[in-house]
Amino acid sequence: MSKEISATGIKELLEKVGVVLKHSEEAAKLRHENFNIFPILRKAHDEEFLHSAFIAVLLDPRGSHDHGTKFLKLFAETFGISKDLVVEITSVEVEKYIPQGTTDDLTGRIDILISAPTLKVAIENKIYATDQPKQLFRYRKYLGEKGNLIYLTLFGKEPSEQSIQNGSHKLKTTDYSCKSYATDVVNWLEACHKEAAYHPPLRETIKQYLHLVKRLTGQLTDTKMEKEIISAMNLDLHTARFIHENYWKAHEKSVYDFFQSLKVFIEKELGKDWEVSLSTRGTDYEHLKFRYKNWNENISICIEGQKRFPWHDTIIGIRAFEEEISREQIKERIDALGLDILNGSCKESPYWPAYVLLFNLNNAVQDREMLYDDPNKLVEMVAEKIKLLTQAASNAFTNLV
Repeated sequence: MSKEISATGIKELLEKVGVVLKHSEEAAKLRHENFNIFPILRKAHDEEFLHSAFIAVLLDPRGSHDHGTKFLKLFAETFGISKDLVVEITSVEVEKYIPQGTTDDLTGRIDILISAPTLKVAIENKIYATDQPKQLFRYRKYLGEKGNLIYLTLFGKEPSEQSIQNGSHKLKTTDYSCKSYATDVVNWLEACHKEAAYHPPLRETIKQYLHLVKRLTGQLTDTKMEKEIISAMNLDLHTARFIHENYWKAHEKSVYDFFQSLKVFIEKELGKDWEVSLSTRGTDYEHLKFRYKNWNENISICIEGQKRFPWHDTIIGIRAFEEEISREQIKERIDALGLDILNGSCKESPYWPAYVLLFNLNNAVQDREMLYDDPNKLVEMVAEKIKLLTQAASNAFTNLV
């Protein structure tokens, strides 16, 4: 017979966990862990210029850390890679372009490529970005049979079918290995931190990056307090499971409430010359769309969830259907806009001539905390980006045919 779940039991468990979290936050302040240079200089989820860049620096035997192959050796041990990788002449490259010996549709950029005389290791680094078609298939072909291909994500998830397939050809699970920031990178960084014990600047830099990774993966930096939370949950696992099962329903409601508030707020800000519509629930790609009164009906500014707001990346940019509008015309006007106002590297796809990642309200800890703790502030922050973009674009796309 299952134990009855009571409102009192739920409240008591949440209060116990809340007390531990509060103590953890106070301890973090005392240890001065709240100041972290990485998210100050780059967005916490910046794969290329933050995570790949820092990991590559540690792995490079000739890096400025002056520890030779020590960090590379720890990496090979933690990730289960042959010691053949650990030699002084091993090179480490970020965003390695691979056109050599491949057909046009099998080119690409490897996030991190580690090259030793007899072994290559390619790391596809995914924080929140989605897989590209044939992505891992391309990298496996480039590496050949003896290279190691690592698919690195926050929690060690499997790659998508589109990434490992090329027509009727598909990679086997033995062709790549799935690794996680939550365990593999954390374990490696902790080992590197010990190795750098007598190098204060490097030691503290690794420690700050380790704290950032733990934050992204929802881990406390204080293991004692983490054990206290687990202990509290173990005393009433029925209630803990009930809370867990309903957490995402509460999260989904918070996300939809946020977008409803954003729609109301931005309608007042933009005025009657703009049409604002919100598509939620029951559609694959939910979006908040903005159209200026004189624009072609096939072009708009959009905030869209890939595939849905609560669960995937949410992007912002210019959306257009090329069948109706010349791609060249759109690109010319976008280039004239200067979309650096969006604070990100613009990407494009068949229906998006230009877009950037806005946030991920499922996985990004910092974004999610703001959603819960101060949704009005999040509304104002997103609305400010919308206003900048709509002000710049209002005239740019008028009379576009």
